Amino acid sequence: MTKIFESRIYKDEKKISHNMPLDVGANVSFSATLSSLNEETKKINLDKDSLLSTFKTNYEIWNDETNYLSVNNFDNPNFQKIVDMGEDAVPEIYEIIKTSPDPIVYALDKIYPNYVKTEGYVSLKDVCSAWISILQVLGKV
Repeated sequence: MTKIFESRIYKDEKKISHNMPLDVGANVSFSATLSSLNEETKKINLDKDSLLSTFKTNYEIWNDETNYLSVNNFDNPNFQKIVDMGEDAVPEIYEIIKTSPDPIVYALDKIYPNYVKTEGYVSLKDVCSAWISILQVLGKV
C-alpha cells in the first residue's frame, strides 16, 4: 500500500495542515497555528560557533546515553539543554531531520509547545517531514 502525505499551507489564514493516511488505514492530522509561534519560543543569545558547539556536544551525549533504549529518553539532561537553547537549536535540528528521520525532532515540540498536534500513531519519518515543511514555511531555516 502506498503512503500518501498531503500538505496544505494557508498563508492568509496563518495555518499549516498536514494529513497523512497511514498504511494501516488510520488517518493522522497535523495542524499548526503561526500566531502562537512568537509567544511560546525561548531564545538564548550566544555566538554562532558557541551555539553549534553546544548543540553538537549535547546531541552526541544524548545519543550516546539513550541510543540503546527502545525509546529515547526525553528527560535526559542533554536533551533538555538542547530544548533550552530554544530557536537557536532549530537550524541544527532541521539539518539533522532533513538528512534522515531522528528523534531529536521531538525537541521542536518542546521549543514550540502546542504547535503541532497529532492523533494516533505517527511515524518518525512523517513527524520529521511535517516539521521540515513547517520550518521552511516559517522561514526558520
